[in-house]
Amino acid sequence: MKKKIVGVLFLVLVIHQFYWYSNLDGNLIVYVSNVSEKDSVEISLLLDNNKINKGMYINSNSYSFKNYPLTVSPGKHTVTVETKEGEIKEKYTFYSFLIKRVIIEYQGEENQLDDNKKFLLDSESVFGNFIIE
Repeated sequence: MKKKIVGVLFLVLVIHQFYWYSNLDGNLIVYVSNVSEKDSVEISLLLDNNKINKGMYINSNSYSFKNYPLTVSPGKHTVTVETKEGEIKEKYTFYSFLIKRVIIEYQGEENQLDDNKKFLLDSESVFGNFIIE
């Protein structure tokens, strides 16, 4: 009986991962938002020293995330946030296994909530309770 329960749970896990992989177009989704008092900020995003995107992120009255679906191998990865001049502002290292989300928020100088950092970076798996649709 225990083998059947474990087998069913494993099958549900596999189906769950395929569902999210197909809906999100990859196994790593990077979400970027500008929540600062500034109207816009221009930054570059790199994953393992490969550019994801370079662009302007506009502040809005509500949380507005741009998302970048990527396909990466399981293991250790590093997201780097750079200014338009190439100055490294933040580096965030995480381990990817199954589906993973990385959230990057520009807080600006006025809203520094975490150790006087301008950027707040965090990650989670799809099993977490934070879901962005």
